[in-house]
Amino acid sequence: MALASIIITMWRRGIAVRADDVYRAYEALGGTLADRADRKKLDHKLSALMMRMFSEAGVRSDRDGLKESAAQALAGELGLDDASSAVLVSLAKAINDKPITAANVAAMVIAYITGRWGATRLWDVVWPPRSQRARIDGLTVVLGDGDHVDAEVEENTVKVICSRCGSVVYGNTDPESFRYVKGLVLYNLLSKAPHVCPRCGAGLADGRRVLVRAIGLKYHVLISSSKGTRTEKKEAKVVLPKGAALQVRKKQPKRPRAAFLFNKKLRSPLSTLGRPARPL
Repeated sequence: MALASIIITMWRRGIAVRADDVYRAYEALGGTLADRADRKKLDHKLSALMMRMFSEAGVRSDRDGLKESAAQALAGELGLDDASSAVLVSLAKAINDKPITAANVAAMVIAYITGRWGATRLWDVVWPPRSQRARIDGLTVVLGDGDHVDAEVEENTVKVICSRCGSVVYGNTDPESFRYVKGLVLYNLLSKAPHVCPRCGAGLADGRRVLVRAIGLKYHVLISSSKGTRTEKKEAKVVLPKGAALQVRKKQPKRPRAAFLFNKKLRSPLSTLGRPARPL
């Protein structure tokens, strides 16, 4: 009861809580969490208790503040600079979903397109951790400092558009091959896009600093209930002020082939055969 009351108080003030802090507080109050199963039981117990307390007290959380706070926490987890954090927060605010889910989706998108590993791990950072992760169905990123800000998103496509002339400068626009190459196209999307528009010559990036003018996103989540599982589709668009930027991750040098062949501690590529690919 005490822990649930603390979380409710923070949510009413628009402050997100990290999952690790919740678990440490529970143990400090005398509880025991031996493994992930125990943490999951605690999550369900706290969620049910908080729903009842919210209903009985007739109070509500600060949804806008909670969404921004969760987005800021995830930006810190990704190690983003201030400018990149502002883009993540703006995208989260544009997503019409539960506050923490919106922040998780925005952080996942930013992690992918800036080349940061661990995008799906972000869903475990802010409490409550989410098991029903979003799947990206389409993404449009408009770059530069022009006035073409129509980030129209098509199903099963990923594309980068110049904000001055509106031309597509990079991406995958073939819906037939999208599900096979989605991960390859999304990961490091901005570092692979040209720094100068090949059509009009507009500057789109300066080194690792990419000018982002607008973002359009389509995604879906699977909702499980007593009636079964259903798919819920969502769409979001955000127009950013001129000068908004994302800093892409610096590419790491590839490991020499000899190190892979002779280092016995490295896992053989054969060990991954037969395993299903992790969904995006």
